[in-house]
Amino acid sequence: MAGIKHLKQIQEKKGDDFLLNLLNNFVIINEDIKGNFFGLRKDKSTDRFKYFKKSGELTYVDRMMMKFYNPAIAHFESIMQSKSKRIPSNFFFGFQYITKKDGGPSSYSRNPKNNLILTYIHRLDDNGNPVETLQTKDDLSRWAYYLEVEAPPIMFEGMLDDDQKNHILDFVHTPAKELEDKFKTISFTKHILGVLNPDSEGPDITSKFEGDISGIVFRFYDENEENASANAYLAKLIDPIFHERNKEVKDSNRTSSDYIWLIVIDLMNHIEMYSENDLISFCEHVDDYDSKYICLINKIFKDFVQEYGFKYEGLVLEVPEYLKSPEFQMDFDLVEDSQVLSIIKKSETYQEIYRILSNFFRKKRKKSSSSFFGPDMVDQLNLQVDKIRRIVMGDAVYEGLFPSFGEFVGAGLTEPVFIGEEEDLKKSKNIRNKPKKVNIILGSFQPVHNGHIKAAEALKEKNGLPCIFVAVRGGNRKTPLSERSTRILLEKVQQNMSDLISEYKISDSGQIKDILNLISPEFSPVLWGTSEKRTKDFVLQMEHIKKRNIPIRLSDEFNLIQVPQYLDSGEVRSCIISGDFNTFKSLVPSCVSSEFFNLKKELESN
Repeated sequence: MAGIKHLKQIQEKKGDDFLLNLLNNFVIINEDIKGNFFGLRKDKSTDRFKYFKKSGELTYVDRMMMKFYNPAIAHFESIMQSKSKRIPSNFFFGFQYITKKDGGPSSYSRNPKNNLILTYIHRLDDNGNPVETLQTKDDLSRWAYYLEVEAPPIMFEGMLDDDQKNHILDFVHTPAKELEDKFKTISFTKHILGVLNPDSEGPDITSKFEGDISGIVFRFYDENEENASANAYLAKLIDPIFHERNKEVKDSNRTSSDYIWLIVIDLMNHIEMYSENDLISFCEHVDDYDSKYICLINKIFKDFVQEYGFKYEGLVLEVPEYLKSPEFQMDFDLVEDSQVLSIIKKSETYQEIYRILSNFFRKKRKKSSSSFFGPDMVDQLNLQVDKIRRIVMGDAVYEGLFPSFGEFVGAGLTEPVFIGEEEDLKKSKNIRNKPKKVNIILGSFQPVHNGHIKAAEALKEKNGLPCIFVAVRGGNRKTPLSERSTRILLEKVQQNMSDLISEYKISDSGQIKDILNLISPEFSPVLWGTSEKRTKDFVLQMEHIKKRNIPIRLSDEFNLIQVPQYLDSGEVRSCIISGDFNTFKSLVPSCVSSEFFNLKKELESN
């Protein structure tokens, strides 16, 4: 629960009054369980269960890559037929999944029932938004019994008395060094249980917490709120000795993952050699997304081993110790390609390469764990992820293979929302945001080049706003490059220069009202930049709109602006056709230069 703030952080940021008001609310306090998230929801149309990890739905690819979740899935598959009818399809069940290999201090000296602890239940509306969270001891215990899993380790439920509040405030205000010295001789577990249950000295409470507790989680509910159960405020307290010990363990166990990123670079270079049509041909014979992705990865992997396998012969990769345990091994029964199966069974190194290829090219990353794989390399990796996503999905949205868990819970946030750990569920995709002010550059982008970038920079210098590139295709008029190529290049540039280029659009019409419809309601144009020959046309369009009183929504700051022609697209195409890569490379953004040979093939075929 990385997103939950410590009570001390809340006190330091918001003050004593805020903390005291928080402690005056109804609260549920339970152990901070050190496990892995596992989610369950019944599919209304099939009555079958869907399973989730922290970042989204568990897919066929996830299950093939490791057996880790197999026991949890097997448990629910075994009870599905007898119990699914009584499980509402609008309930999302959140569990902590604990196996023997998880390690870490916990009150669970034994594995919980079927390795699962039920920690909360979300009731969802028709759009998948949580409208209520069930977390009372009675609710969770009843459902845990029905699902044949462990009930949560709730230590306290109700209103704190003055003594309990004073003990907690005293803990929060005590300097960290004093707390460390104190809990070297006193058990944090016994201290907390003594504060929360001062009258329970018998086995009723202590038997439930046999080991050391590393921390506790508070869920505060303002019962005056209309929907208090959906708006819990989360906070935590951590055992100071565990905190220090955990830091030391992390430092001592920090091993280099550079070998992974070296393999990723080799794989990226290999994938760059394929044209998009090549990649499409590898998986066009299958229909569902999982199968398309696996077919694509299998073909790339077999080619890679054939081409570069000699580099890895005899190489022993340093895999973290915990990944060597059986539950983290691949599930060979799910590998349907006999050639791939033969290769990965032959060598643990090839198995690691297959896992890296399968995992690293299906989801964008913000950063790497290696110093030499910098932001530029991450951007290039994300462009390849986009290319694979485009090939596998087309225009469809498939949340399992390329998941955005925020979309699943309907939160609409910029960061993924982890169900059960979000402090404020009031933010939702139903909130209307004001249109984002942007500048617009119109052109044919045949191809996008440094002249377009310079024009965007010139507009941004005037008002500090990013641009949208709008490629006007001109209806039936044939352009040198296909719409697919135009889109690929614009997407690459936008991904690499997102601070300058907020978005790109492709329009069949050069009419102002049609382009406004294309970018509305998300964007509101301020400066509308275009070439000298198009400017007169747009001025006439604006006069026509005013005369006919055509309703369009424009900012008061809106202005048409003529942008100099910094570079002629024909000059760039001439370099491509003549095979002059070095000149081409100097005229386009670096992310476009890698498409030189694909563009050359296309222009020659036209």
